[in-house]
Amino acid sequence: MKKVLQIIAWVLAAAAVVGVLVVNARRLESSSAKVSVSRSGKPVIKIGVVTPMSADMGCDMKELADVMQVRANELNKNSDNRYEYQLIFEDSRYEPKQSHLAAMKLMTVDKVDALMSVGSLSARVIMPLAKRYRIPQLSLAYDTEADGAWNFVYFLNDDDEAQLAFRAMQALGMKSYATIMIRDAGGTRIVEAFDRSCKGFGIKNKGTFYFNADDLKDYRAHLLRARELSPDIYFAGGTWTQLEVLFRQAKEMGINSPWTSVETFDGFSNMKIVAGCWLAGCKEFTPEIFGKFKELGVNARLQYSMYCYDMPKIMIDACESTQAKGNKPTGAEIAESLKRMNKVETILGTVEQTDKGFFAAKPVLLYYDDSGKGREVSLKELKKIKGIK
Repeated sequence: MKKVLQIIAWVLAAAAVVGVLVVNARRLESSSAKVSVSRSGKPVIKIGVVTPMSADMGCDMKELADVMQVRANELNKNSDNRYEYQLIFEDSRYEPKQSHLAAMKLMTVDKVDALMSVGSLSARVIMPLAKRYRIPQLSLAYDTEADGAWNFVYFLNDDDEAQLAFRAMQALGMKSYATIMIRDAGGTRIVEAFDRSCKGFGIKNKGTFYFNADDLKDYRAHLLRARELSPDIYFAGGTWTQLEVLFRQAKEMGINSPWTSVETFDGFSNMKIVAGCWLAGCKEFTPEIFGKFKELGVNARLQYSMYCYDMPKIMIDACESTQAKGNKPTGAEIAESLKRMNKVETILGTVEQTDKGFFAAKPVLLYYDDSGKGREVSLKELKKIKGIK
């Protein structure tokens, strides 16, 4: 009899533990309990933002957080909104561990309803957390960080960038390139995209040389090996701090062949070092966009700011479009609403979503003049600049 009672006690204890686990797993998704209400009487939706604000990336990254905040403030003025939106920022320092801690704090302490993040490194760390805690994430990151369920991305497609770069190389009569690239997941993705595309343009990658992600000082060994291959152009990728050192060392070594990259050079401290370079990447500021940022009181310098400006709008549009059954939408309802957004209007134009949750902006060709200022050019204009008929 005593043994039977012990077994019953064990069963009851196990059931209690399972009950606690189930309650804790669902607590974050519940929208009916303790709903914050704004002064206007509208339920408050909290959006956690994990972004590098103190990272040493060669420039002041806090600009990206400022742009998101002023955009949210602007959108909150819409009296037709069903909800009011609060952004809660955490510094990722662009480190995996800090990104994890930041996301956990936002989800478990601040009880955010949705997440936004900046950078593939952070997005990759947060991906499984978003799924586990059933909180949707919208990231400025590579498309590999999107799954179309809980994780969504708004940025450029690396295959689109590669194909535009090769169209430019082809127009300039180039037949080969050599790659010097950071050894991380993002760098590998870009190299793979270029390797997939080059054969279709009759252009050969003569060699790829990787440097470590924590290497910030010396790339001369990689430059020597790449120079021996005599490529028509060098293709490089890394952080702005790394690329600025790499380009300076190349000039010191007398390597005068052209350089290209993807995304943007606009985080360099000395922009003259990229004079004469071109790349396939982020759209340049137009006078209209620059004026818009000035109106909002943001002295924007980074082209990434345009993507960060759009991110709150995409997330808020999704929240407003939910068919919430409670006082405010659950994470699952916000995620479903994000899935239904086939097209979104952004500061960069109309952007379509792929079936994997990737809002793909279109890359443009940028040419950097003698002062290091970048401007958008067509293939025809690039050929003319380079003296090719």
